[in-house]
Amino acid sequence: MGETMNIKALNAQMRKDYHAAGYTGKNIIFAVLDTGVEPVGRLRGKVIQRMGNEPRTDHGTFTASIINEYCPDAEIWSYRCDYPVNIIEALHDVVERAKATDKRVIVNISLETDNANIKDAVDACVAAGIPLVCAAGNDGHEALYKYPTCFESPITVAALQADGKRAYFSTWHDEVDFADFGRWVEGLDMDGNTVTKSGTSFASPQVAGKIGLLLSAHPTMTEPEVYEALKGMAVDLDSKGRDPLTGYGFVQLSEPTQKEEPKEEPVEERILKLIDKPRMQGDDVKELQTLLDKHGFPCGEIDGIFGPATDTAVRSFQKANGLTVDGKVGKKTWAALRKEPGEPSTDYLSIAKDMTYWLRMMVGWRYIIGAQGHRLTDSYLSARYKDHEGYFTNGRLEWLRAEISRADSIGINLYCADCSGLFFKANEMMGIIPAKDATANGLYSTYCTQIGKDDVRPGDILFRESGGRMVHMAVVGTDGVYEAAGTAYGVVFRPWADMFSRRTYNRMTGNFDTLKPWTHYGRLKALQ
Repeated sequence: MGETMNIKALNAQMRKDYHAAGYTGKNIIFAVLDTGVEPVGRLRGKVIQRMGNEPRTDHGTFTASIINEYCPDAEIWSYRCDYPVNIIEALHDVVERAKATDKRVIVNISLETDNANIKDAVDACVAAGIPLVCAAGNDGHEALYKYPTCFESPITVAALQADGKRAYFSTWHDEVDFADFGRWVEGLDMDGNTVTKSGTSFASPQVAGKIGLLLSAHPTMTEPEVYEALKGMAVDLDSKGRDPLTGYGFVQLSEPTQKEEPKEEPVEERILKLIDKPRMQGDDVKELQTLLDKHGFPCGEIDGIFGPATDTAVRSFQKANGLTVDGKVGKKTWAALRKEPGEPSTDYLSIAKDMTYWLRMMVGWRYIIGAQGHRLTDSYLSARYKDHEGYFTNGRLEWLRAEISRADSIGINLYCADCSGLFFKANEMMGIIPAKDATANGLYSTYCTQIGKDDVRPGDILFRESGGRMVHMAVVGTDGVYEAAGTAYGVVFRPWADMFSRRTYNRMTGNFDTLKPWTHYGRLKALQ
């Protein structure tokens, strides 16, 4: 390309053309592994899953806002990743969640680490058919030991200026695949304001967004086919062919074909349910999805398609309202859905929804016996060790001290809770006075009514009994289960589909452990 090349303008026109043709990312989910995404401005309603603490910088929100420019109707899964282990956990979670949705999932990682232990998780994600896009880095020189950028499996993106020249700060190496706009890029900060930033971190989501447009138009493309398509459309910039500076060049998507709108079947008084071919779709499904969201059972994008996410939300709603759990939306389910959420039959849902909001903010906290949302410092850890020495054997004390040291070195605060402390901290944040006996056993024996496993609904509590006492617990939110699982696991989340599974990632060993099953199920008497 010549001196007059303006890739910023080319990208804007590309987005305009694809949107006009009907490709806006409705069938796409982006997993953004970053510093956390704040759902502000045009990101409101798009961030349907947040894992980890609240965002600590604008970086993740800014990155997600670039993706949203390309695919405004796509959903976003936000993962705050402060450490390499968080990247591993997040990628494992993405792979599992991708299996449960009929939408295409794309990963963007605008972070880097010198820890190569994330390789297996990165490779497994790509092997699962999920395109993974990452930033090349901003060191301005050759990089050899930065990850995931130096791995072969991800799609690595260098940064360009608006005129198509490589940005001076863009790192280079043999695994660079493509290059895109990354200097003086506009995006959103955590307050929803438009600001300007530079970095390969913001070139990477440009390519991720283009992959989203490509998969919107060609949803059956495999990950290798996506890569080959990008290569075929790339405009060479430096040395002929692939080079370490800009890879295959700038990705300029070919003009889209006009999208054909699906023909809807006549909508009479039919029962809605999940079927594969043809999918249930139309305004009646949109009404269903809107009502589910209103009642605190979000199913993602309100797209009028009765896919797996809608099916899961319907079943969760049915279970919560004492209906037959079959995924079929008949007269009784419609009647329950059309009640206002404030009516007595769903009062508990508003409380469960509020509690879920706070529990989401606590995913990623560390587990410390006796903690109820305390900041984790050396002095606090020492005090807990003095009172509960038996909980810190097998290297746990040393590992936690190393975690605190790493957090201090990058200027972030760690927080902690134990299994019941997680519940009581969420209640405190909601303005509810905690119970006097803040233990799992005290909660079960004094404040809960025993229920059956099949009756579990949002707001209920799962318990594990040992020696005649309840020794552990987890809280059921509107989207899944939240649990402070143990010292080596921290606070974790499992979606509804995995509610009774206790397969949990071990932060200390890097392996998955299967913990002892739940034995009892309780409903708070206040939420009967």
